[in-house]
Amino acid sequence: MLKSLKFAAALLVAGTVSASAATVAFTPTNDPSGHVYTQNSNDGWSGRRGIGFEVTEAKTINSVGLYQHLTKIGLSYWVSEISSLTGNFTRTALLRSGTAMTTTQGLSWVDFSFADLDLSVGKKYLIEFAFDGNSKKNFFYNNANVAWSQNGFAGLEGTASNSFGNSVVAAVRVGAEEQVSAVPLPAGLPLLLGGMAVMGWMGRRRRA
Repeated sequence: MLKSLKFAAALLVAGTVSASAATVAFTPTNDPSGHVYTQNSNDGWSGRRGIGFEVTEAKTINSVGLYQHLTKIGLSYWVSEISSLTGNFTRTALLRSGTAMTTTQGLSWVDFSFADLDLSVGKKYLIEFAFDGNSKKNFFYNNANVAWSQNGFAGLEGTASNSFGNSVVAAVRVGAEEQVSAVPLPAGLPLLLGGMAVMGWMGRRRRA
């Protein structure tokens, strides 16, 4: 009996729920396969390409990735807040950034990790990449300027430079998790623990 009560109390004391982490590769519904559009070309990457979105529930991201074929290329990334998810936009706050010399074996994901970044409902975000020189293969989806939603990310749409006017979108992914609040402890937990203490004292007294 006492062991059962101790087990039940342990379950109740563990009053938090872990956030579920996952990698989300943004894929437009009207062109889920994408293809290589150009080879041995910069194809606008020197001026930054990326993807904008908002979130429908609070999320935390800790990495961003790009699907490309690069050889000895300095690849840079930025995560920013932006003013709009349509037409032209401005970057209102820089949240994360970095650069790394990059070489891939064919088309591959290149990921950048960083300290946890909390994303809030009601704000607009942009993940973008840039490099000088030519990519061996430039992979894009043709989303034809049709925004989509996926895994709690909404208004997903490709960018080129400072505009959402481009019809293609780069293959981008994020390491994301939902922000989960602690589960409140039941109101009767102190009474349960008190009863367990009394039972334990009585058990020791009998043995004595």
